Parts: sequence; C-alpha cells; structure tokens
Amino acid sequence: MAEKPKKLPPHDSWITIAPGEKVEVDAAFQNKWRETTERLRAVRGHVLAACFEIEFSVDSLIAKAFFPEAAPEPSEDHREYFDELLLKGPNLTFRSKIDLLGKMRTRFDSLAQVIASELVAKLHQVRDIRNRFAHYPVAFKQVKTGSGELDISATLECRDASIELSSEYLEKLGALLGETQENLQNANKELSEKQKPAPAGA
Repeated sequence: MAEKPKKLPPHDSWITIAPGEKVEVDAAFQNKWRETTERLRAVRGHVLAACFEIEFSVDSLIAKAFFPEAAPEPSEDHREYFDELLLKGPNLTFRSKIDLLGKMRTRFDSLAQVIASELVAKLHQVRDIRNRFAHYPVAFKQVKTGSGELDISATLECRDASIELSSEYLEKLGALLGETQENLQNANKELSEKQKPAPAGA
C-alpha cells in the first residue's frame, strides 16, 4: 500500500508539538517567535522573487533563440506577441519552459554553445524549490540551547519532506539561486553577441 502523504500544519509559522510535549512561552520567546516569523517570510519573498528573475531569464533565452535580435524579420511586435501569448500565457508552466529550453539546445547550435546541460538540471532544482516555498507552510519547534535558553528551529513542511531552514541550508540555497541567475545572464549575453551581424567586409 502506498504511503500516505503526511499531514501539514494548518497555518504558516505555527509552533508544532508532539503528543505530551509542552511549550514554554514567555515575553522573550514571543519576541523571538515574531522575529523569526518575519525573517523567514522575508526569506520566502526573496526566494520567490529570485525564482521569478530566473524564469524571466529563461523566457529571454527562448525568445532570443526563436527571434534573433539582429534579424530584420519577424518584427519586434512578433517577439512581444510570442512573449505575451506563449511565454507569459496561462498554459506554459515553468517546468514546460525548462523542458522546452532543454530540447531547444539539442536543435539550436547557438543555444548549445551557451547553455550547459548542468544548467538545465539546476533549473529543475530551482523550480522544485520555488514550488515548495510557494505552496507549503513553515513550522516551528521550540528547542533549548546548550545554555538552556529557549530557541526556535524551523522547517518547510512539504507533503514528501521536511526541509530544515538552517542558516547552512539558506546559504546554499542563496548560492544556487545566484549562480543559476548568473549562468542565465551570461548565456543571454553570449547569445546576443553571437546574433550580432558580422561587420561589413568581414
């Protein structure tokens, strides 16, 4: 029998307790709870914003491959329609765009030269992270430090996993998002350079 997905916390940023456990709440802990909630909600916003920028860069690569910047035809209007009706339309998901980009690099030599297969794999990692941060709640657990002070640990509670939002995890996540966006920006720049017309007489 297939294992049932685990039950999620009913609200974001709740303190979760196991049966028989108690939570000690004093003024200092309430402040820490509020501050941690605000900080992690800000982190969620930054993650989603970074993923938006990454998806926008993917859109740009796809559009440039189909409509080279230096080509006289089709017109700039056609490129805008392509972006509005397809790339920003309701039927093309982030996953679909990544899959499309992966297939395009096997058919467009210009894309194969600027996009490594590892970048496509990174994009799927980013997509998975984006979906988790967009759709699942953060749960808190009260813990005690070695000195006995009350503290909070945080996890992103997904149906299939609990992801500890430690400083180490968030640092690695930030590096992944930054590196992926940098790779895409470089690929966009290199593709634009390749599409420039050769100088007259060259």
